[in-house]
Amino acid sequence: MVGCEHEVGGREESLARTVRSLLDTPVFAARMRRSAREEFESKYTAQRNYAAFRFIYQQAARHAAAAACVPS
Repeated sequence: MVGCEHEVGGREESLARTVRSLLDTPVFAARMRRSAREEFESKYTAQRNYAAFRFIYQQAARHAAAAACVPS
């Protein structure tokens, strides 16, 4: 992502500086907005989400089947 340098977890001043820079620099904000949109559209398509969920469910089903075979 372009220029996002604030840290999470008690770094309010850094976050405030980043927000101020976005408000004070519309060109910078527009560039960040475009970058974020491009990243979202490339990573979070319906097809990719379907594949990810399918993989997760398959792993969960295998885990459940394996756990059912283990005597307690």
